[in-house]
Amino acid sequence: MLFALAPEARATEQYQSVDEIHQRVLEHIKQKANQKILEPTFKIRELSKTLKLGKCQTALKISDRNPNDYVGRMTIGVGCETPKWQVYIPAEVDGKVRVVMTTQALLKKTTISADKVKEVLIPYRKAPRQSLQNIDTAIGMRTKRPIGAGQILKARDLQPPYLVFKKHKVNIVTYIGNIEVKTTGIAQADAVKNEQVAVKNSASGKVVKGIVIAPNTVYIP
Repeated sequence: MLFALAPEARATEQYQSVDEIHQRVLEHIKQKANQKILEPTFKIRELSKTLKLGKCQTALKISDRNPNDYVGRMTIGVGCETPKWQVYIPAEVDGKVRVVMTTQALLKKTTISADKVKEVLIPYRKAPRQSLQNIDTAIGMRTKRPIGAGQILKARDLQPPYLVFKKHKVNIVTYIGNIEVKTTGIAQADAVKNEQVAVKNSASGKVVKGIVIAPNTVYIP
């Protein structure tokens, strides 16, 4: 016995499901936001239910011009090879991000310690550009300027920590041929990694200039 499909059923099989297109877009933006945005919400502008696209005979293809943009407004393309068509879906991802905030007022050149900062969640729209999102990236760094309590730390607010401190003992490393020679000295200034600093050799009393290569370690070329 043969059964004929109703006209509505044949039409459904003939055209691409817009719900499937929407689902592919949602899957894509959720994957992009995975573990980067907390408490995320996802919105897309749905295609018209009356849109008639040929049913795709191959897997739907996602195109994303800005794959690194995982939050905010974005436009995602969905295309098909057979038959050939392409549509674009406006989408928006919202949610919260983790930022590092000061717990107290900090003077210029203050070294950040764990008690001076904390991690908090805020809406991503309120997070300034270059906001620090991990407390570990702040600890040990120094402030470039005075910063008030309850302020969100940004990368430009901080500078690398000193590895050598003025009037503190340091190891002096140099080479004679292939032989490494080590001695000690006293740093004449504070210095960060790869910065030149003057050191007074404890044995000879001479002041020489070297490059900071590690904590309390200076290399003399």
